[in-house]
Amino acid sequence: MNDNAPTSYDIVPYVNRSFPQSNPNKLWVVARLFGLNAPHPSQRRVLELGCGRGGNIVPMAFNMPRGEFAGIDLSAVQVAEARKMADKLGLSNLRLEQKDLMDLDAGFGQFDYIIAHGVFSWAPAMPGNGENGPASIEQTVSRELDSTLATFARSSLPVD
Repeated sequence: MNDNAPTSYDIVPYVNRSFPQSNPNKLWVVARLFGLNAPHPSQRRVLELGCGRGGNIVPMAFNMPRGEFAGIDLSAVQVAEARKMADKLGLSNLRLEQKDLMDLDAGFGQFDYIIAHGVFSWAPAMPGNGENGPASIEQTVSRELDSTLATFARSSLPVD
């Protein structure tokens, strides 16, 4: 199999829009309402798993210029599109990388906020975890990346 061959995700891209429920400002307010001492997001580090073409992470980086933002996606095609948008806006506070989120480790960085939406729709079952791909991702991220607050949105029902 050719690893450089386009995938269905390259050919039919994920929706390129903002997801207001994942905005760190909103997450901060909700965390505070539940008694969590979450850091204020204006100058914090934010990672988006499955950033696609940047429709969510790019506006965040633009609107919070003192924050540090990173977005990863499995699709090099989609990351290239996100970079084009970020470059047009002259964003220096945003790092975009083509990367499998299951390859993340502590060397990638520490983040105050980790967000993921829709990525579970594309998540395969992981070895050793039966059919539970989303739970495997959550466990990997929690174990490997030091964060204050992580939010995972599912676009479909979890596998039983």
